[in-house]
Amino acid sequence: MLVDSEEPVASGDSVRQHLWKRDQWKMPGGVRDEQLHLFVQVMESWFLADPEGCAKHLKKGFRSQDLSGRPIESVSKKDVYQSLAKAVGEIAAKSYSKGQHSFGVIACLDPAKVEQASPSAKRLLDWLRSL
Repeated sequence: MLVDSEEPVASGDSVRQHLWKRDQWKMPGGVRDEQLHLFVQVMESWFLADPEGCAKHLKKGFRSQDLSGRPIESVSKKDVYQSLAKAVGEIAAKSYSKGQHSFGVIACLDPAKVEQASPSAKRLLDWLRSL
């Protein structure tokens, strides 16, 4: 399972603990901790790790410099979306839409850049490699 954490994860909390404390999520029987993963704090946080990858999908007019230069796991959900709106600017779609654009952007990201910028992404990728 890979979901947005929606907010910072408290130091020392597991994914399961975070999801319980924040939203009282009860996991189905048999779900192991190593199967639980978080985008910190939202999926779009990964975009900050590879602005050039975002530009490949969002194309003309996308200002990748508006996304770069920050440690992605400490950027709030609100700031991620504000930065993305600024970077999108006046592209043809006029705005970023999670449902319309997010999966296309994710497909253009360099996994090595995301892994380097995000301990949570590294944890996910390490787990996937172990399978």
